[in-house]
Amino acid sequence: DNMVDMTKHRSPDAIEKTISIPSIEAVKEFVNIAAEYTCDATIENGRYAIDAKSILGVFSLDVTKPLTLVLETPSRIYNNKVDDRNDFIEAIRKFIVDDEPVKAEK
Repeated sequence: DNMVDMTKHRSPDAIEKTISIPSIEAVKEFVNIAAEYTCDATIENGRYAIDAKSILGVFSLDVTKPLTLVLETPSRIYNNKVDDRNDFIEAIRKFIVDDEPVKAEK
């Protein structure tokens, strides 16, 4: 089988969020926000891993389903940049679908 386990390519401190960007407007807004941050942002969908800052890349995915966003510290080429992943998460909070605290079963 040709499936690639994308999790093997992640740094140990990678942050993973499930996101929903189900419309053209949502994709445009999401990509515009992503472009403002220096962290590496990748959207994974099955075997595909797309740069979250690439509007054409994101539109190549099936955006009708929830997607996995993986945030990593900026690449070495940005080694003078700060880790802005938490700020990025705040900026895209409305697109995150897994951020509700898990309620304990009674």
